[in-house]
This record gives sequence, C-alpha cells and structure tokens, in this order.
Amino acid sequence: MNQEKVGNLIKKIRLDNNLTQKEFAEKFGVTYQAVSKWENGKNLPDIETLKLICDTYNYNINNFLEGNNKKKVNYILLFILIIIIFTVIYLIFINKDSYEFKQIISSDDNITINGVVAFSDKKSSIYISNIDILDDSDNYQVIECTLYENIGNVTKEISSCEKYSKDSGSDISSLLKDITFKVDDFTRSCKNFKNNSLFLEINGINENNQTIKYEVPLKIEDTCS
Repeated sequence: MNQEKVGNLIKKIRLDNNLTQKEFAEKFGVTYQAVSKWENGKNLPDIETLKLICDTYNYNINNFLEGNNKKKVNYILLFILIIIIFTVIYLIFINKDSYEFKQIISSDDNITINGVVAFSDKKSSIYISNIDILDDSDNYQVIECTLYENIGNVTKEISSCEKYSKDSGSDISSLLKDITFKVDDFTRSCKNFKNNSLFLEINGINENNQTIKYEVPLKIEDTCS
C-alpha cells in the first residue's frame, strides 16, 4: 500500500466526519499519535483496523489497496505493449526480408494484367487482378478463367473462376474487371520458377453459346536473385 495515499484518505474520512485526531483514535482503540502518524504517511494501520475504518464509514477498502497494485498492473501492461511492438516490428522488417516479390505481366500486347508473385523458402503466393483484353464484342454471357502452370510436359490447373453477365450481354473487359486470382499455396520457389510456365486461359461464351478462347502467357518481369 502507498503510505502517503492511505494517510491522505484517512485524514479525508476524519475531516469529512468532523472528528479530531483524538476522537477518531478513540473510535478505533488507538492513540491520537498513531492517527497522526497515519495521516503523515509515517505508518500504516493494521489491516483489521483499516477494514474497520472502511466498514464504519462505508468506504471501499480497494481505494486504500490499489495504490501499489495499480502501479504493478501499469508496469505489466507496459511490458506486454513493448513485447507486442517488438513482435510487430519483427514481422514487418525481419520476415519481410525473407520474401522476394516479382511482378507478373502478360506476354501478349493485346492483354494486360496486374500481377505479383511472392517467393519465400517455405511457400509462394500469386495475386493477379485487373485483367483486360482488347476486344470490341459486347455480347458475352459468361466468362471462364483458369490459371495454369506448365511443368515439363504436364499442364497443372492452379486456380479458376467464372463470371456471368447481369444483362443480355456484356463486353469482355466489364466481365473481367472484378476477377482476381489469389493463390497462397503455390509450391514453386523463385529459383525453380521458369518463365512462361504460367498462363491464363480465358473463355468467352456469347449469346449463341459459341466459345472464344484466349490464351494469355505470363512471365516474371524481373529475374530471381
């Protein structure tokens, strides 16, 4: 307990009840010198006397006890906050160095995309968005998109999506604008990734149920370090 704080609270209780130190002392079976020492922060009443004072004047004993405890809680909270800050710094700056980011672009001048692949020692991630094709047709009912990877002579599907027109027919750019690919479990490391091994296949299905196919080769703009 904080002796100075306890002394001030005892003095406040005594003055609020218009008691002298002697009168206050007689109520609790102590000397007025003891009360004087309490109020001056030189000594503390025992816990039983303190509880009796609180019960007599309907005062919360926690107001006496919280002084040091509150400081301890504040120190604990400060310590936890420091740990959290250093953890965030580690995740942002230390782990960031373990990733290598490369831009993915289209090899076809008539097709544009925004893409990035992030490589680490443990896994890689691919994100592709803002796909746009130079095509003036506006009667597509459905767009089907699939992301593939060529591994030797094997073509592996990585991810796919589908988009339907809300109207009688839409241009391909309108249907593609909200389509994104996000792959978090891509298994290639940067050094093992071969350029032009990724490609998008986009199928546009028109109102006559005819399919127009686009194959979009993708490549990493920068070489791996």
